[in-house]
Amino acid sequence: MLIALYARNSIDESVSPIEVQLTKCEAWAHKHGYKIIGKFLDETIIDQPVFERPGLSRLIDAVIDNNVFHIVMEHASVISENQLFLDAFYTKMDYLDITLETLKTHSFTPLTSIIGADNKRKLKLRRYADRKRASIISDAMKGKLPGGQIFGYDVGQSGIRKPNLIEAETVRWIFNEYREKQSIKRICNDLNNHNIPAPKGEGWSISTILGAKTRQTGLLRQSLYNGIFTFNKMAYKTNPKTGKRFSVVRPEKEWDHVPIPELALVDREIFEDVQNIINNVKYSRTRYLKSLPEERVMLVKEGAKTARGKRKKYIVGSNLFCGKCHEPLKTTRAGKYSCENKSCKNVQIFRDQIVVQVLKQLSIFTVEDLQAGIEELLSTEKSLSKERKLLKANLSENMSDIRNTEAHTEHRALQKEYNLSKVRLTEVDIAINNLALHDYEHKKLHKLHHKFIEIVQIYMTEPDNIELADRISACLERVEVIKNINKYDLQLTISISGILNRFLAPEN
Repeated sequence: MLIALYARNSIDESVSPIEVQLTKCEAWAHKHGYKIIGKFLDETIIDQPVFERPGLSRLIDAVIDNNVFHIVMEHASVISENQLFLDAFYTKMDYLDITLETLKTHSFTPLTSIIGADNKRKLKLRRYADRKRASIISDAMKGKLPGGQIFGYDVGQSGIRKPNLIEAETVRWIFNEYREKQSIKRICNDLNNHNIPAPKGEGWSISTILGAKTRQTGLLRQSLYNGIFTFNKMAYKTNPKTGKRFSVVRPEKEWDHVPIPELALVDREIFEDVQNIINNVKYSRTRYLKSLPEERVMLVKEGAKTARGKRKKYIVGSNLFCGKCHEPLKTTRAGKYSCENKSCKNVQIFRDQIVVQVLKQLSIFTVEDLQAGIEELLSTEKSLSKERKLLKANLSENMSDIRNTEAHTEHRALQKEYNLSKVRLTEVDIAINNLALHDYEHKKLHKLHHKFIEIVQIYMTEPDNIELADRISACLERVEVIKNINKYDLQLTISISGILNRFLAPEN
């Protein structure tokens, strides 16, 4: 196995010197037959937030570039004693399918690295998943298979599946035809011409029979016809940044297979021959185009060329909100929006009409409005700069206290305070940078306003100009819409920072 080692120096006495960590990890790797492909070190003695350490940052970059899949360290506190940072690091690595291993616990999981109610819940879910998996295997051995209807089988009252004789004959016929090198398209046509019911009752199609290679779906790939029930193909993950859940295909070696020979519908030799044919077929664009009529080939090529080009950009979209419920407006169909709140009557809002009114309001945006917005940003920057100065002073004082404190309990409290202040300092720096005031000068105010109005007026005559649409949309933070009988009432929130970012560039 190829592994990467991570080690760091720390003021925390529970963390060994970096040389000791490396020696232990190298011995561990040699004992287990691991091959070390990289060593990532943080030798600075001052503790930093996890993702600001240069050594750890390089390790994460290597992970993202698919150069590292297994990380070994002495123990969990090498990453951080701060449970929040440790949780964030573990979540990120788990999301990227990276295995973490420590010398003491062998595996690095929420049980061995993190404590707290949230992680107890995660551990409980993992234990539930293990029990559920064992239950599925037990039921499968009895003929009780989970999931929906599988073509070729009937489900009895007790949940036990039995072969459906008529559908089983159809399955065997399809396998024999494909084994005799008949095309999928011809097989589908024959089945539809003879009015043989398809699995979902919508007629036979190529996807029904062949399915998708990545997910191993389709009638010809159904391992149950060979007397083997396969499950646990999919894994479900949650993106730690967006919170959205999605499915991914597990590596084939992680799939679970339960032999149920009494449910086999196809001879093993025929099934294996069909799988070999499927795996050896090369699906190429050239072959696909050659199978099409000449006029159809031109349409396909033009469609692909258009799809590869830039899509039209609109100045409103994700920044549209309902003026009544203050909920985001969602797209119901091309160019139409409605409130996400189903009980709200703010529906059937047309994008083109909104764009016209937004441009009218932007065209009367005055230099006084711009100046007032910039003064507000300057006031915010002043407050943030003052807070930044205080945070830096506190950090210096905290570090001095940490070095002079010997009591373990007090040391941990000071370390926690230092880490929180460091995080807040980073947030303040980002907020100051986002204000975009670094290039602003008061003498540029009128020129900036003139440039903004000029771009808005040009866009009115060139609505397909993607670059102009992109610059204007960056200046629209929020557009609240209330639909009346004959018009829309709009409330615009203009981003002054967006104007500074987009119209104070050197080329302008």
